[in-house]
Amino acid sequence: MFLPTFSTRITILFAWMWLFSIILGLSVTLIPLLLGSRLFHFSKMHDIYAYGIGLYTLMGTILLTEFAFEKFTLLSRNEDNLKSSLWTGFVGLMKWTYLIGIAGILLPLVYGACLDLCMIIPFKRYIAPEASAEMQLLQVWTLGVIHLRIILFWDGELVQSLRNVPLSLS
Repeated sequence: MFLPTFSTRITILFAWMWLFSIILGLSVTLIPLLLGSRLFHFSKMHDIYAYGIGLYTLMGTILLTEFAFEKFTLLSRNEDNLKSSLWTGFVGLMKWTYLIGIAGILLPLVYGACLDLCMIIPFKRYIAPEASAEMQLLQVWTLGVIHLRIILFWDGELVQSLRNVPLSLS
C-alpha cells in the first residue's frame, strides 16, 4: 500500500479545500441570483433583489418539500383519520398563507407606499422639481420591510408596551 508523502497529502488537502470553497461560493451566490433573475426576466431588476428573491424561493421550496415529505410519511402510517388530518393541514396552510400574505407582503407594501408618498417623493420633488414622481413597487416593499424590521426590533418604551398587550380575546 502506497502512502504519499506529507507534502503531497497537504497539497491534496488544500486542493480539495479550494475546490470545495469554489463550489460552495458559487452555489450560494450564483444559483439564487440566476433563479431570481429567471423568475423576473420580464423586468429590469437589480442583482440584490434578484438574489433575495431567488434565495427565498429556494429556501421556501426546500422547506415546503421537507414539510410535504414529513406529512406524507405521517399520513401513510396512520390512514384511519386521513380526512380529518388533511382538513386540519389545509386549514393550517390557509392560516399561514393569510399570515404571510398580510404580514409579509401587504403590510410592508402599504407602509412603504405611505412612507414613499409622504416623505420621499415630496423631498425628491423639492430637490429636483423637474424630476418625475414615480414609485417602484419592489423598492417600496423593501423600504417597508426594512422600516418595519427597525420598528419591531427597536427596544423603546412604546414597543415594550405593545409587546405586553395580550393577544387572546378571552
